[in-house]
Amino acid sequence: MCSASINVLGLHDIAGVKNDIVDIFPTPTKDLITILSNENLKSYNIFDESGKMVLSFFFKGNKKEIDLSILKPGDYIIMIETETKTINKKIIKQ
Repeated sequence: MCSASINVLGLHDIAGVKNDIVDIFPTPTKDLITILSNENLKSYNIFDESGKMVLSFFFKGNKKEIDLSILKPGDYIIMIETETKTINKKIIKQ
């Protein structure tokens, strides 16, 4: 028999986490955010408060602008994959 466990993070679990590898700005935002990293970025996924993926994209580079104008105002989690790790951060759409 196999078993697995999943660690689920809520918005409050990661809001105060500082990570020097990736910076996201501005937040809160009305339309655009910028991801800036000192590592090569591979992809991002954005999840709403219910955990539903609402945006996803694969790319290469260390800077990416993302248009959030199609999203409703609220709190979101962005999961960013770099060459060495996966980072979760909170973004606020006004």
